[in-house]
Amino acid sequence: MMVQNQNLRGFFLSTLMYYSSMFKSFLGKATPKATDLTSYVMRSFATTSIESKPKEELNVEEEIVELSPEEEHEQFLLARLAEHSRQSTQISLISNAPTISSSWFKDLQSSFQTAKTSFMGDTASKVEEDEYDWDFWGIVINDYENIIRVQPRQFQKHLHKGLPPPIRGMMWQLMSNSKNEQLEEEYLALILRSSRHEKIIQRDLARTFPKHEYFKEVNGPGQTALFNILKAYSLYDKEIGYCQGLPFVVGPLILNMPEEQAFCVLVRLMFDFNFRDLYTPKMIGLQLRNYQFDKLIEQQFPAVHRHLENQDIKSTMYASQWFMTLFAYRFPLELVYRILDVILAEGAEAVLRFALALIKHNADIIVTLDFEKLLEYLKEGLFDKYLNNMNQLVQDANKITISKRKLDKWSAEYLEQIRKQSPDYIEAEALRVENRKMATHYKILEQNYETLNREHIDLVNQYIKDKEIYDLQLERNEELQEQVNGFKTLLASDRNHAEEQVEVEMENLAARNIQLMKKNADLQEMVHELELKLLESRTELAHGVNEREELKDKLKTALAK
Repeated sequence: MMVQNQNLRGFFLSTLMYYSSMFKSFLGKATPKATDLTSYVMRSFATTSIESKPKEELNVEEEIVELSPEEEHEQFLLARLAEHSRQSTQISLISNAPTISSSWFKDLQSSFQTAKTSFMGDTASKVEEDEYDWDFWGIVINDYENIIRVQPRQFQKHLHKGLPPPIRGMMWQLMSNSKNEQLEEEYLALILRSSRHEKIIQRDLARTFPKHEYFKEVNGPGQTALFNILKAYSLYDKEIGYCQGLPFVVGPLILNMPEEQAFCVLVRLMFDFNFRDLYTPKMIGLQLRNYQFDKLIEQQFPAVHRHLENQDIKSTMYASQWFMTLFAYRFPLELVYRILDVILAEGAEAVLRFALALIKHNADIIVTLDFEKLLEYLKEGLFDKYLNNMNQLVQDANKITISKRKLDKWSAEYLEQIRKQSPDYIEAEALRVENRKMATHYKILEQNYETLNREHIDLVNQYIKDKEIYDLQLERNEELQEQVNGFKTLLASDRNHAEEQVEVEMENLAARNIQLMKKNADLQEMVHELELKLLESRTELAHGVNEREELKDKLKTALAK
């Protein structure tokens, strides 16, 4: 039974204390705390602090070379393991100590077997004596970072056989580099606070592993630990808060370690292994994972892809719960443990290999089913072929090759699609179209303005010429008036003598004066008309200038957005 995690923790410590004293005797000298196996294991968990922001993605492919998919997968795996080693905080190791002998470690193996029986319950199948290489795992526990650095293939080989259940919790913490006393203290403080997500968390507790003995009891230790971790994380990561699916990730952690340590592993999974993107409000990470999964099916199993398309089955209908719960929603916990083993060593993309392995192993059945039966089979029946041999699923998943470059390419494609579908992008595109229209209209108005300006200049020049003519006519009229006045004076002095001559001259002068007055009136009317035209042209010019300024302001506003 798995309800005694705290007691088992004490059991591990007492066991390790005993063998640490034997190890000191083997070294033959009083060594510092670094040689104490217990302090080493505890100290190896107490590594770097966990940031509240995700780290940059590991750049595991610095050079682009032409490799086969198998070679690319192997290089990616080794690079991922090596990068994990480099990113880990330096751990105090027993650097020059001899390896613990097989006979000595046999006793520790026996203790681990006792612990495993306690973990798995009396109904669990017995582990064969040689199923696990206890010598190797003893060295890994003792010198994890160096093993990862020097023997990554050997580590991968043993990992795919499964972590020994008694040390699975310790290994998960080592592989995720999660142990952090400061974060554990923060967790203990967080569980004392209230969260706005408590009601929905409490509602989902009974739905999480409802048949599992540890989680059956309402307000029992299992449900309490699950509630505490989910509530604490909702306070720790307020953007995510709580999301359905998280309980199925937390449950396996609780079953393998104390809850404060499970919380630290959860934080590492969310931030360092990019699980967080699966649970964001927009679930971009989940949509991306489904997109990559669809592309992989299309590439590796085209017949299955065509059949799913013909039946209108989307990966979101069945695979989303796989990725959000690590298959824990439907599949056995032992499988979830094995998946977590691989993910913590090789990265979150490993879940795609397990999903593809299930599709591949069931392809012959999938292509024969219609919509309803197919959807039910994808949700419920894919694992049936592996019920009696979960090792085969891990082996099948390991044989699946996934190109890291193609995953990156599909990721870029999908994010570009999302960007183009976003309201901000659509609004920006509309503004760009409007801006182009305004720019075209502005050019037309500018051309019209230049035309009006030229016409205005022509009118001004014509007005100036007409004004000069008017001034000349006015001077001529004044001269004629002076002549008339002279004639009047002449006639007054010699009225009688020149009466007839004057009358004739006056008539002529009157006629000429009438003509000149008429012409003058015509000129004045023409000048008035020109003034009106000038006023109109000035008004049009001012209107054109104002419209131009308004367009400039609109253009600046559009460009600023």
